[in-house]
Amino acid sequence: MIIGLLFLVAPAHTLIATIQALGAYWFVIGLLSIIGIFVDRANWGCKLIVGILGMLAGIAVLEYPMLSAIVVPETLMLYIAALGVILGLISLYRAYSGRSWEYVVTGVISILFALPVIDNPLDVIIGLAYTIGAIGVIDGIIAIAGAFRLRSARTRLENALGRRDDI
Repeated sequence: MIIGLLFLVAPAHTLIATIQALGAYWFVIGLLSIIGIFVDRANWGCKLIVGILGMLAGIAVLEYPMLSAIVVPETLMLYIAALGVILGLISLYRAYSGRSWEYVVTGVISILFALPVIDNPLDVIIGLAYTIGAIGVIDGIIAIAGAFRLRSARTRLENALGRRDDI
């Protein structure tokens, strides 16, 4: 809930902090992948490549926080948009093959949602930051409400069983 509020109140700063955490994560995963070569030599080539790329990506993100706050989400948005177009085209092909009319609907919707993302991914990123914030706040409220429900359920159970400490 706190991260959701931060995304709603200061989306740019929260996005930069999130990307910085991602860069540190990539660096550590890359380092651990290289260390893993000495523990288990299986697939050492893949581990070395993943390790080097992870460390380089982590260093790049940590070294250039403002640029990476734009490039990383924009790359992710373009990837998601390309995936939407590809899945939409596959659905249209399935519909053309005579499977079902639902494939036409899902294919068209998928492509229609992907095209604005391809056109201007930065606007989508800003909207995504607010969406993540709203989802975080809503999930936090739901978690708090769920905790109160569990607490009241436990109280009712204790009352029904007669206040035992071993529950």
